[in-house]
Amino acid sequence: MIQQRPALYHTTGKCYVNCVAKAELWREIANNLVISEKELKKRWDSLRTQYMRYKKHGPSGSSGAQKTHRQFLQPHTKRKESTSNLTIRAPLSESESCSP
Repeated sequence: MIQQRPALYHTTGKCYVNCVAKAELWREIANNLVISEKELKKRWDSLRTQYMRYKKHGPSGSSGAQKTHRQFLQPHTKRKESTSNLTIRAPLSESESCSP
């Protein structure tokens, strides 16, 4: 049901930032599954976390890459690039080094 509603997971989509629309989508799914919205979001967070761990560590055993029904998330789980305020300098030459 979540896969059919990209506004809930597609972070670059126009509807992702619309909190009212997303709340309505969560409510709709919760009503269909007959569980609370809080429980639904908790389960979704758990599934997403499990998927990210799976992707990070890879499948265990010798069976190779296993298919998972949550693979539709793959294009939407890119890690943010980290930045640094440190500057990289070229190494000092022998004449510039501090050694005597």
